Amino acid sequence: MLYMPPTHRWALWDVWLFAEAETFYLFSLNWKPDGVRHDSFRLATSTDLVHWEDQGVILHKDPDLDSIGTGHTWKVNDTYVLNYTANKDSLQTIRFATSDDLVHWTRLGIDYESRPDERWYQVGHGGTATDHPRWDAIYLLPSEDGNGYIGYLTATANHGPLARRGVAGCVRSPDGLKFTAVPPVTEPGLTSQIEVGAVAKIGEHWYMAASLPQNILGERRAWPDNGIGTHYLVAERQTGPFRLPAGSNRLLSSPERWSYFGRFFELEGTVLCCHHSIAALDARGAVMTEDGVMFAPLKEVREIELGQIALFYWQGNDALHGERLPLSERELRPAFRGEIDTCTWEFDEDQISCEAHGTGGVTCCELGEQQANTGIVVDVHITLEGDNGAAGVFLGFSDSAGFALMVRADGAVEIGCVLHAPWGWGISPQDRQSDCVAPGMAHQIKVLARASFVEIYCDGRLAQVVSMPQRFRGVGLIVEDCQAVFHDLTLRRMTLDPIMACDHEEA
Repeated sequence: MLYMPPTHRWALWDVWLFAEAETFYLFSLNWKPDGVRHDSFRLATSTDLVHWEDQGVILHKDPDLDSIGTGHTWKVNDTYVLNYTANKDSLQTIRFATSDDLVHWTRLGIDYESRPDERWYQVGHGGTATDHPRWDAIYLLPSEDGNGYIGYLTATANHGPLARRGVAGCVRSPDGLKFTAVPPVTEPGLTSQIEVGAVAKIGEHWYMAASLPQNILGERRAWPDNGIGTHYLVAERQTGPFRLPAGSNRLLSSPERWSYFGRFFELEGTVLCCHHSIAALDARGAVMTEDGVMFAPLKEVREIELGQIALFYWQGNDALHGERLPLSERELRPAFRGEIDTCTWEFDEDQISCEAHGTGGVTCCELGEQQANTGIVVDVHITLEGDNGAAGVFLGFSDSAGFALMVRADGAVEIGCVLHAPWGWGISPQDRQSDCVAPGMAHQIKVLARASFVEIYCDGRLAQVVSMPQRFRGVGLIVEDCQAVFHDLTLRRMTLDPIMACDHEEA
């Protein structure tokens, strides 16, 4: 939602951050429009983690490789170091590069290459091995015991059922340049699909961001919150063992692959989560909009209970708050097919109220394509009257369709496409989150929306990152089967440039 490479909408994938001298560096896995998928790293820079300037491609894949995979960046004395996964013939190793300025990189030789150790990890194909063993993407931290560095990575164990051999591998290094494989920090049996993103200490515990690209039959009981997306594991020590927490293990739930591969970034004692957002896909996996993939707004990671974390709105994203758009009864009168006859709206100076018993309705103003492509921020406080209804924010696609983001008195947050029919508004739910908002009749809602990308926060906590099947062009309010009062409604332009037409020339 914040940053997209200007040269091609499909270029950006996994992301990670690095900070140096009051400048932030956003690295991303990248590929050319007509090239090999995941063939390079790209760089963007920022002074506020919100507004980014593209610096172009900084590292191409080695000529002998099929592709490269995600990395991480750190500093050893005066030298910057990054790692990248070397993919060749369905096998993975990890290679390294160094730089003096974070822009120009020199590859280290094969002598520095990191490989799995067959004492703990699968090496090669054949026999009882899996066809695509992992040794992918070192995430590096200084060792808490003062003994150099410890790294975590996606790996495949050399034992256990084939479908459950995924582990969080581990490497150690005395100098941050040469690495030795050591035993994994998780036990086999979680899932073959686990992908390690990052590790951070929050409170007295260590937390590991671990993502799943798909659900595998027979593995889902360990991942009760829709498996696809970013989850977390917890440990009492930096060296593990990392285990699934009691209760929910969800950070970014993504039933339709809206977001992926959450990673951590520490800023002045606060741990943030970064990830990319992916345009909506149809049943065949084809993209439904032209928006491609974007770097999403950062989220704050907080410990909500001992051994449990969740994502919250990061106040640094207030840098997105631009000009406030005027809203009055005239602007909010339905520009689309809005009110149902049995749904009554009242517009007062400080609030908007709606009575929708046994039905539902929306009121919406039209923004125009350029404003939707720039992005908007919606803030509103909602008070519900009625135990079974719901109310929230509506994003309109056309005069008879849109997208609803609603909260219920029981704390559930529902999202889905909404369609106007002769008998009223119908909704096709796409997701329901029931563990991110405390039950209550009053809720503070914040929505960040740009083109087809949307994020909704309820009472400060992230409820969902969503990619709509269309770009929106209007914004409004929606009520279902209750009385609802909307207080302190504000609508602001984002301080971003509009999304422009595709430019297919590579930098």
